[in-house]
Amino acid sequence: GLGWARLSSLPDKPVHHMDAAHGKGVVWAAVHDSGLYKATDGTTFTRNPGLGVYKAMTFGISPADRQYMVITGKGEDPMCSHDGGASWKPCVVNPAIGQDDNFSHKMQSSDHYGLLPKAGDRMVWFAHRNQHMGRSDDGGRTWEWAGEFYDGSHTHCIGFHPTNWLTFAQA
Repeated sequence: GLGWARLSSLPDKPVHHMDAAHGKGVVWAAVHDSGLYKATDGTTFTRNPGLGVYKAMTFGISPADRQYMVITGKGEDPMCSHDGGASWKPCVVNPAIGQDDNFSHKMQSSDHYGLLPKAGDRMVWFAHRNQHMGRSDDGGRTWEWAGEFYDGSHTHCIGFHPTNWLTFAQA
């Protein structure tokens, strides 16, 4: 475009995450301490009524089926939706063997969790937070962690090869 314009229909708070991959003016935004917002015209946002006020940090939408969504929030239970955000259910997040039962595995930290749905399978999702790597095989309903720490790294971003999910990169 030729310039930037403020999205005045969003609260005057940090936007932690946005998704416009659907196209056709559909944009989702996770707004700090406020909730998940959606625009169908690209600019006019309304808060998701199924989630309400939610301390949103990050979310993911499955490219295989955009009805499948997962969201995490600061001090909030992670939630999943299989109807495009019309309704939400808390996710079950289990600790890795030997991991303390705390915010770290429950996906409730104020740190950003990365949520990455598998491109061709709405049921398979990956999550990361610093040294932790998780996987869901049921559309985000239940999460298991690879171990107390994942490779000793401080991962802030992860991406998978589009045709070979055994190959990935982290930064």
